[in-house]
Amino acid sequence: MNACRPPGEWPEPTDIAFRGAALQGTAKLARPASVTVFHNGVLVQNHFEILGRTAYDHAPDYPPHAEKLPLVLIVSRQPGPLPEYLDPGKSRDLEGKRPEGKEEKKS
Repeated sequence: MNACRPPGEWPEPTDIAFRGAALQGTAKLARPASVTVFHNGVLVQNHFEILGRTAYDHAPDYPPHAEKLPLVLIVSRQPGPLPEYLDPGKSRDLEGKRPEGKEEKKS
């Protein structure tokens, strides 16, 4: 199933529920990180366990880290400009606000 909208049709809403890894002490993994993803309202990943950071020269792992770190998402490299809500330079301005001119749809 393809949950994507036709090319050029925006927005492509993606809802992500992320649960960070839990470490016991400084290095022992108690629970791996997991992610649940809805794309355009369609469940595309359900409690998918993340095996750790990825690299070309070693297996995924969880190095010792702080309890809370920022979550970084990488956007696909589609041709053309990013929509405003995905533009990293503008995202902070939109945080918690509906973009101007966009009204909530009444159901």
